[in-house]
Amino acid sequence: MPKISIIIPVYNCEKYIEKCIDSVICQSFKDLEIILVDDGSSDKSGEICDEYLKKDSRVKAIYIKNQGPSVARNAGLDIAKGEYIGFIDSDDYIEKNMFEILYNNLLKYYCDISVCEVAEICDGENMKFSNSNNFMVLDIDEAMKLLISGKCLTMYAVNKLYKKSLFDNVRFPVGKLYEDSFTTPRVFAKANKVVYTPENLYYYVRTPMSITTSKFSTKDMDIIESGESILDFVKDDFPKLIYAAEFRYMWSYLYVLDRMVIDYVSCENKEYKKVTDFISKNFVKMLFNPYFSFKRRLSIIVWRFSPKIYKKLIISNIKKKKF
Repeated sequence: MPKISIIIPVYNCEKYIEKCIDSVICQSFKDLEIILVDDGSSDKSGEICDEYLKKDSRVKAIYIKNQGPSVARNAGLDIAKGEYIGFIDSDDYIEKNMFEILYNNLLKYYCDISVCEVAEICDGENMKFSNSNNFMVLDIDEAMKLLISGKCLTMYAVNKLYKKSLFDNVRFPVGKLYEDSFTTPRVFAKANKVVYTPENLYYYVRTPMSITTSKFSTKDMDIIESGESILDFVKDDFPKLIYAAEFRYMWSYLYVLDRMVIDYVSCENKEYKKVTDFISKNFVKMLFNPYFSFKRRLSIIVWRFSPKIYKKLIISNIKKKKF
């Protein structure tokens, strides 16, 4: 039985998939199974999966009709044989020692989840590269706080190694955008401890298909639903983290607002009205929530008094990731 199962959803990514799979095959940690889930690709991605089946006996492939990354990941989970689970997106790639480091950290510190940093790549150049030296071993309350607030730990399903049993009775929601945000907190909540290394071992490649570079759609409202679900979940199971959960929920509205602003969505749009009505009603709570940065609070004040200036501010700065 393989020690680690790595699940890669594949959809119309013929330009990137070989680099992704090669980075897994060449891992210094060899006791792997590599599960490729072709989500109904219409390009040559499926054929490329076929080729890798012949190249490496550790590779498995599933072919399903297109239903989205949640269904693909769930299909991989259903057949995974490893004691531990890792996810990689098919347009990304990883350092050759990523899973060796994550696995060793997990065993050394008796943790259920091991996490590394993510470097963001666009057009072959680094956009974000962590230079933190803050190695941490966290109990579950500390880990949940950092995850929900987005400090060091992110909602990404990728860049992590999980004990497989954490996914018992937990699956990715079908048909949702930002599906990680629905699932990751529930998986973390079942862990005993989490270990985090600041090493940049996972490379997230921004492409025209990436959520962060695509145009606004009504599906972007799913992140608000995920924020609300996290808030409800925290109220019941982690009441001490209520301010962090409220931050996440309010932040989700600001995130959607910024996507609307960048895409010049009309102020008459019903989703725009819903978002701005919520921000107006929760303006004071946002200003006094300790998890918002000074820059973010300042931007909220700017929006309150001049949405036009706010739009100019966001359009000029959000792509530089100033907030």
